[in-house]
Amino acid sequence: MKANATPSTLTIEGKNKIELKNILLGEVWMCAGQSNMAFKLGDSLNGKEVVSKSDYPTIRVFAPAHKLATSKGQDVTGKWISVSPANAAGITAVGFYFGRELTQKLKVPIGLIDTSWGSTSAEAWTPIEYLAEREELRSTIEIMKVWEKERETVRAKYEQQLADWRIETEKAKAENKPLPSRPIAPDAIRPERAAGILYNSLIEPLIPFVIRGVIWYQGENNRGRAKQYRVLLPTLIKAWRERWKQGDFPFGIVQLPNRWQPVTVPTDIAWSHLRDAQLTHTEQLRTRVWS
Repeated sequence: MKANATPSTLTIEGKNKIELKNILLGEVWMCAGQSNMAFKLGDSLNGKEVVSKSDYPTIRVFAPAHKLATSKGQDVTGKWISVSPANAAGITAVGFYFGRELTQKLKVPIGLIDTSWGSTSAEAWTPIEYLAEREELRSTIEIMKVWEKERETVRAKYEQQLADWRIETEKAKAENKPLPSRPIAPDAIRPERAAGILYNSLIEPLIPFVIRGVIWYQGENNRGRAKQYRVLLPTLIKAWRERWKQGDFPFGIVQLPNRWQPVTVPTDIAWSHLRDAQLTHTEQLRTRVWS
């Protein structure tokens, strides 16, 4: 069917009758990753001004609820919204700017499925079967056994850290001093960090929804394992393409920003290695994917 910005109604009839109204025809893109993709439009540079002018009824956004799958075949919940000044502040900033540019250039409706989840690693978005096939990636599965053994001890220690932090925070407030940083929860008590869990929860239920492609903004949580990421990211892409069965659809990789202060001599930091892993993979795929 050709792209069409005129709202249509889809009727499904069997034992009962269901009508889906206000349907547009156009391109649909997955917007996946961690907090980089989840970053809200209202918090972006000049965000309030952009939001006030964001009347785009032909840009639709679907953000599945953050609910971890407890069984195979669990569905996602959520609803499509038309982008307007009333709701634009809360949608993905990167997804919005990408969708706005597409709709302005292509003159067709654009659908964005926002499956981002902050502070998550790439292995959580990859089917566990694919991780198990590669020797370089099996450690992402094996670490879960360690987490399971350590979970209760780690949880108790973290709860004590939180209690100490609350006391220190109140003391700092009373003395008008800078507030201490909240302790970061360890991986062992964060179920969204487990290998394959976000694929099962937010990706697999959407297959085979027809998509044009994916934009991926993630990597910060894998920055200490850049060498592994050179295998992990292509594995994730391969898995999604094979599972969707819609060919080698475009998979746009947003490179992590060059956020550190300039230095006068080369430095060896994990962030740079991860950026290089993203760049290297993008260059390898550019001719085949984007030409």
